[in-house]
Amino acid sequence: INRNGKSRTTDVKIAKREDTKISGKSTQERKQAQLGIQASEITPETARRFNLKDTAGIIVVGVDPESKAAEAGLQMHDIIREINHKNITSVSDFNKTINDIPEGETINLFIRRMNRGFLVIKITK
Repeated sequence: INRNGKSRTTDVKIAKREDTKISGKSTQERKQAQLGIQASEITPETARRFNLKDTAGIIVVGVDPESKAAEAGLQMHDIIREINHKNITSVSDFNKTINDIPEGETINLFIRRMNRGFLVIKITK
């Protein structure tokens, strides 16, 4: 492993993943992929990689091409800062906020898009 200019050697055990863990993981992924959006917290490393000044918001790491989010124009690497004027600081915060919005209501995502600035994307839940 090479991190921050320092090398370190470690042993790794490779094993077969248990089926129960695989099925449990896919259920969680579907739960977190609300509106077809898969997101992750912005770590200091992510902020450096994308040249962000801070770690505010969450970063979109996947968009289901058949989803409402894709239809509305959300893209990978968009930074979601707010939902309906509420600051979003984590994926769990994102999920809770989306869950609290009733079906059929409009969701306004305030995002930062790389090299484009800030946008508002509207999605109907």
